[in-house]
Amino acid sequence: MSGNSTATTATATYSVEDLTRWYAGYKNGLWKNITILRSVSSIVSVIFSSLLIALIFKSKDRLSTTYHRLLLGMAISDILFSLPMATFGAMDPTDLSYILWNARGNQAICTLHGFVSKTGGLLSLCYTCSLILYYLAKVKYRKTESFIRYKLEPFFHGLPFLIVTVIGVVGLVNKNYNTVYGGCTLTPVYDPPHCEGLEDGTVREGFTIPCGRGRNKSFFGWYSSIVLLVPPFIIIIAFGMIYWSVREQEKKNGRYGAGTLNLGASTASSSNDNGRDSNTRGSARSSIGSIRSTLSSISSRFRRNSSVVGNDSNSRAVMHRAFAYAMAYFTTWIWALIGEIMIMLKVNVPMWYGYIWTIMIPLQGMFNFLVYFHPMVKSAGKKASREGKDLWYIQAFGKALLKGLGLEGCQCCTKKEKKSQSATMTEDTSAAPTASTCRRSSLFEQVLEEEKVDIDIEAAPKEEDDEFSTLDQRLEEEKVNIGIDAAPEDCGSD
Repeated sequence: MSGNSTATTATATYSVEDLTRWYAGYKNGLWKNITILRSVSSIVSVIFSSLLIALIFKSKDRLSTTYHRLLLGMAISDILFSLPMATFGAMDPTDLSYILWNARGNQAICTLHGFVSKTGGLLSLCYTCSLILYYLAKVKYRKTESFIRYKLEPFFHGLPFLIVTVIGVVGLVNKNYNTVYGGCTLTPVYDPPHCEGLEDGTVREGFTIPCGRGRNKSFFGWYSSIVLLVPPFIIIIAFGMIYWSVREQEKKNGRYGAGTLNLGASTASSSNDNGRDSNTRGSARSSIGSIRSTLSSISSRFRRNSSVVGNDSNSRAVMHRAFAYAMAYFTTWIWALIGEIMIMLKVNVPMWYGYIWTIMIPLQGMFNFLVYFHPMVKSAGKKASREGKDLWYIQAFGKALLKGLGLEGCQCCTKKEKKSQSATMTEDTSAAPTASTCRRSSLFEQVLEEEKVDIDIEAAPKEEDDEFSTLDQRLEEEKVNIGIDAAPEDCGSD
């Protein structure tokens, strides 16, 4: 915005000076606060969504599972939704600088902002529905991963892209990406205060955007109804079906988790005999081969028994995971849902509610990350507990994150190995961890983690904890047999 109105402002109701004075409090007060809070919240969401993408690509499965591919779509959508809002209002057009704090853009930038953000937001909602429907297919209808991949997954990805493409293109054609009181979004008609008294299509002197830009208000109402009502309806109905299916399955099978992993005396005995018959403890490779054989046997038994009592996706653990993703959606969008209903009913939205709405709306990416990452934090905490360490949640979080990103190593061994090779080293090196010890430990842990992923320990119900504790004891015995217990406690730390 530049200059004051002259010829065309003769019919304008308010002068620029009056508008600047009247909106100064809103611009430098409420809107400035909202802009900063929204941008900070958006940056947080972008960071966590990026971490989720990194964890997916660093995981063993990567993009080989439908679950990971859907999560990748959700994470990218959340980034598209949040990134334009992380610019601290700089993409808002300067025509509205008398209202909006830090407005530095133009209509083209505003259109880009609105298209990318709204496309990402709607795509995120659609992918949330796809993920819940994926769980529904696994739990209630017991569809295999192969069936879901080839028969259902094309729709899980295709329909969201079709929906956002249609709505996005219609919004562009109708010139509905506008802003008035902040945030470039789908606004049917551009009708700011400085346009009052002017005919549609008029460009007031000192401004660049024509008044009355945009058309087709009915489209905006239709779009709002889809965004506000359809996703929660799908999520609630689908999760209700998942819950009912698990409940009915438990009625049929009782506490179906008990006995799923019964190691059996013969298996444990033969494994122990193999370990103890090695007079010199055998080679590390032979012992690890025994571990792999034992774990593979347990994995097969787990899958075989789970087919009798119902697929492991029917467990409460998987249902809880679906519920957690549903709650990530509702925690983020319930504020917008209620707020839009209040606006449609012409009810004043309290200022405190507007702040909460602003902070929460970009954060689904963060909540999705926490749901995905929680089992890893839990596993890191349990591992530390078995080693006699007591970690705060934030410590377990850090360890799990480093491990998930592939940043956890055995650098202490390399340093001490170098010291042991130094001619000036006078201390006894017998207690220092050797490179071979570290390699055996690393190889053992790698085999163990691979087999644990195959067994899907984290997805197992709580009733099986005792069985897994027996497995952990067996694994610790094998560690002793191959001499891994001689490695220092800090060998696997950073």
